[in-house]
Amino acid sequence: MSKCLRKLVYGITPPRPVSKNSPFWRRKFAVGHMVHDWVQKDFTRWAENSGQTVHFEREVKISPALSAVASLWEIHSSADGVFTLRDSEGYETLRVLLEIKTMSKDEFAKLKEPDPDHVEQVHVYMKALNIPFCWVFYWNKDNHTYTSPAHEKFLLNFDPFIWERIEKRIAAAYEFKDKGELPDREEGFHCELCAWKRICQPQYLEPKVKSMAQMMPKNMLRKARKK
Repeated sequence: MSKCLRKLVYGITPPRPVSKNSPFWRRKFAVGHMVHDWVQKDFTRWAENSGQTVHFEREVKISPALSAVASLWEIHSSADGVFTLRDSEGYETLRVLLEIKTMSKDEFAKLKEPDPDHVEQVHVYMKALNIPFCWVFYWNKDNHTYTSPAHEKFLLNFDPFIWERIEKRIAAAYEFKDKGELPDREEGFHCELCAWKRICQPQYLEPKVKSMAQMMPKNMLRKARKK
């Protein structure tokens, strides 16, 4: 959803080729998947032992067949989990989305609030699933600490203004698709993980060839200049 509108246009325009990530990124994603599975299993056990006051569902599907919003914009995805809280009589009182993210200890130490890209991502989920809150669960891979829902910055309330901005972006992508055009590239680090990098070919991913002068040690460069 975030960073590059061209990526969104590629995503809604068939065919949908997928570029493979490097072994480095595949290993990082594998660790993330393991943490997701571990956390989801823990919450499942916790909910089962809650005396029916909490229900936890993992990998909640989002598809056009299940949601009017997903049907309107052809959204296919899944949320990491949904908590459903019930009162003593079994009536539903609250639903909370769970979004799990992993990061290093250095990234976690700098974390003050959810990443703006993640905020947009969970707003798509909240809107499609009609859930008013989301716990953005950041997991420190080094010491296994995490962001608590007691911290108001990480328990997000659905913001209609954020969704309005997202929906305008989706609509703009469909306009480009209908015209058979592509928006300008918005290049950056995200290009490394883009499924369409091979057909987009951003300059950001081109090999950076240094000149001989750039590769020379500074003291040798000064001597060469004097000569």
